[in-house]
Amino acid sequence: MNETGKESVNFGSDQYYKSEKAQMVLSIIENDPARAFPSDIYAMIKDYFPNLAGKCVCVPACGDSTAVFAFHLLGANVTASDISDRQIFNAKQIAEEKKWTIEYLLEDNMDFRKIESDAYDLVYTSRGVFMWISDLVGMYKNFRRVLKNGGKYIAFETHPINRLLVYDRTFQLKPEKPYNDLKCKWSKHDWTDWRTQDIVNSLICAGFSLTHFEEAHARAGDLDAWWYTGFDEANADENKKFDWHINPEAALPQYLGLCATK
Repeated sequence: MNETGKESVNFGSDQYYKSEKAQMVLSIIENDPARAFPSDIYAMIKDYFPNLAGKCVCVPACGDSTAVFAFHLLGANVTASDISDRQIFNAKQIAEEKKWTIEYLLEDNMDFRKIESDAYDLVYTSRGVFMWISDLVGMYKNFRRVLKNGGKYIAFETHPINRLLVYDRTFQLKPEKPYNDLKCKWSKHDWTDWRTQDIVNSLICAGFSLTHFEEAHARAGDLDAWWYTGFDEANADENKKFDWHINPEAALPQYLGLCATK
């Protein structure tokens, strides 16, 4: 992530934590921590970790800490890191107010020197992490290093197919570029669009064994309302955008989920 991207994330963090949405999300996951994850991803987590109590979980690039708070509330011992100092500052304030014991570290996924080796049962990344990374293999090697033998890496990410499609005025989907041209950077923020094959092959190159992979659709009721700004807008629209007959994009997978083992 370059400095422009970091400034953008810092500004967005301050705005988010002041918003009503942040308070609503916090209230939801305090009542039901599983809601922090898309339903298909939480099912995968439960398959590999039926009971998270006492498990050591690392959440790199923790963002707004929704997953961090949820893992803590599910009983895990959580270490969270992010390259954005405001994401760390704002999340730590909430954790301290709630008296939640969560270790926060200001750390780049491409450095990771502050994270202990062979210490974690699970490394988890949420949607939006990959786009900031220019070297997936290097990042995955860092994740593998901090996992215990047999430890899992679980990821939830936007499906790459969503990075190249746009609507025209007739509400038909049209590609902006060929799929194989996805692997390029957007210079303003230093974003990278990775293809599915890049994500999977990088895991293999980093020494992981891919245990599970899935492509899934956004579901009405998930915390990430996907095509909507929130539940109010989705409910007012009767969740119509989740119907692919009305919204052509809903016919495509919105995200991918994977689990890899050290």
